[in-house]
Amino acid sequence: MSRQDRAFRALAFGGLVLTAFALLAGRVAWLALVAHERASEAINRQVITEEPIPHERGRILDRNRRVIVNSMPAIDLWVDGKRALQTGPRLRRLSRRLGIPPKAFDEPRKLLATRALMGNPEEVEVVVGRPVSPTQVSYLPGVRAERDSVFINPLDFPSSERLVFRLHRYLNLSLRRRRLLANRIEYAGSRERLLVSDIPTGAWHAIAAEVSVGRLKGIIVRQGRRRAYRYDRLAYHVLGYMNEVTEEELKVGAGTFKTGELIGRTGVERRMEAYLRGTDGIRYVVRDSRGNPVKGQWAEELLGDTHRLEPRGGHDVELTLELEVQKAAEKSFTGRRGAVVVMDVRNGEVLAMASFPTPDPNRIRQSAYNRAVITHGDKPLVNRVLADHYAPASTFKVVTALAGLREGTIRPHYGAYCPGQFTLGETTWACWHRPGHGALDVAGAIRHSCNVFFYKLAERLGMDPILDTARVLGFGEMAGLSLGPEVNGVLPTDSYCRTRKYWIDERGRKHPLSCTLGDAINASIGQGFITTTPYQLALAYARIASGNSIQARIVRRVVTDKDEQLVDNREVEPPRLDIPEAHLEVVREGLRQVVNDERGTAYRAFHLDSASGGAVRLRQAGIEVAGKTGTAQVRKLRRDRHGVKIRTDDYASQDHAWFAGFAPAKDPVVAVAVFVEHGGSGGKAAAPIAFEVLASVLVPEEQG
Repeated sequence: MSRQDRAFRALAFGGLVLTAFALLAGRVAWLALVAHERASEAINRQVITEEPIPHERGRILDRNRRVIVNSMPAIDLWVDGKRALQTGPRLRRLSRRLGIPPKAFDEPRKLLATRALMGNPEEVEVVVGRPVSPTQVSYLPGVRAERDSVFINPLDFPSSERLVFRLHRYLNLSLRRRRLLANRIEYAGSRERLLVSDIPTGAWHAIAAEVSVGRLKGIIVRQGRRRAYRYDRLAYHVLGYMNEVTEEELKVGAGTFKTGELIGRTGVERRMEAYLRGTDGIRYVVRDSRGNPVKGQWAEELLGDTHRLEPRGGHDVELTLELEVQKAAEKSFTGRRGAVVVMDVRNGEVLAMASFPTPDPNRIRQSAYNRAVITHGDKPLVNRVLADHYAPASTFKVVTALAGLREGTIRPHYGAYCPGQFTLGETTWACWHRPGHGALDVAGAIRHSCNVFFYKLAERLGMDPILDTARVLGFGEMAGLSLGPEVNGVLPTDSYCRTRKYWIDERGRKHPLSCTLGDAINASIGQGFITTTPYQLALAYARIASGNSIQARIVRRVVTDKDEQLVDNREVEPPRLDIPEAHLEVVREGLRQVVNDERGTAYRAFHLDSASGGAVRLRQAGIEVAGKTGTAQVRKLRRDRHGVKIRTDDYASQDHAWFAGFAPAKDPVVAVAVFVEHGGSGGKAAAPIAFEVLASVLVPEEQG
């Protein structure tokens, strides 16, 4: 080879080496200068995770700022859909590997899920229809091939159900609960979803240990907050409860809610959601391939300056409720179903509101408890104060009396004679006191609760004046407290009667009938079509007591953590009632005599030695109570040959019991309405409860 050839080859080789070095240097420079930021972001996305820091939801306080509801630390279990070994994707991969349609796994999957959830190791057979090689299924744990079938071990095969069964060992979940959690894991997609909130401390440590060694892949143990209703069932229908946002709410409120977040469902929790709810913070965490947090200098450098964004707490909501009065109302109620409402007559602030029976908001999110509550025959979820209505019975007689006085049909000392019955056309109505009450004025008619007096008054008035006065007192209107469903009761107007009454002609056609004078006579004593809610009755008696057109309020203030007032409902000046004070005084005197005159229908419940402790404390303090009993018939009872009603022991056949009133009688401060469903006599069942509640306001037990 000549010298020139050798020189050419050396030059060519040198050029190639220089070119290679140039390309390598260029690549290094590109990676360092151009792709570094992009690569760094890709690495960060893989190892840096964002974890929510739960915010402190606002507290719910009573009028004296005593805490009724707050939030407590809790440990929650979440599932990461990206890392969890879900059943569906695994079976679909297996079907593709075996060359069979996914539908072939439909029935085996149901059996596989059931056995995995129950911890049954018995294998599930899937018939392929042709020989299967062991190498075709060796990539999936718990799957083996034999001839033309594959066999899946429920406890070894990676599935949502197996993951839940492993959690069940520490959480003691019911089978139904296990199925729900498995579905939640299965349909988590690539998102994180809340599985179990507020797990016990022992379970927390055991599950965290399992997660740290990779045995519960996809499970995240995370700090959370739980809502603590500090007095269990107390004031449930006022406070409400919380529950997790639904998939539909996440779609509609995109960006507003987060997966697993709890929001108010009823009561104050729902009404004041915008104030109570804060904003979660964010904690940035470096995790390894098993999902465990990584600490050290490398993690610190990777995170940089941004480690966390602080959460923002919610605002405190101060209610008008008085905690001790609410306790007294719920403690003294002795019936099976019913309601109690206590109201400040000066400004309409609700001091207590209770509906019975009462669920426990601390347990309402537990599926078994929730099902039991929903299906219970006594309907504990129904707020009987606002969402149910009943015939007010004799408590409504004050409305008829005021209607007669307003219309000028009667005067304060108007007298009427009660012979024990009243006849209109071919119909005869009996007074509850068969021998009759004799001559009575307005106050005496209220004191004796004489039916005939009000029958005669209704005959002269007709329906419209009674309904007009009822509206002035608040009947027929909803509270507007936004605590949940409400009804407005029934005022039997002519249009209402035409929807309920009709006659049928000879061709079988129905013809609506208007309200008649007989309907007005029934309404005059709170029977017939007329119905009311316990709230409306309490409001009516509060208006009679004060002479003002007060409106009920349940929220007093909303306050920030810096004691800044966002809402203040304390200073309210209600307008005067459209009823002359002289007329109100006549009715108030009649109500005072009901309780304090020996002939009054509530005298025995207040003055006898067997009276309740509340009545005794009120008497000892020299406080007179004014009020009215009511006994509402729920079905027509048969009578014996002497005309006496034949009573039965059947609960649903018992009359409803009412008491509504206020105290002190001469200078009213507080009004109360008590309803005992199928309680029997108002004087025996409802009045003692009312006296206990009034005493809790005016004569607290430690002062009695």
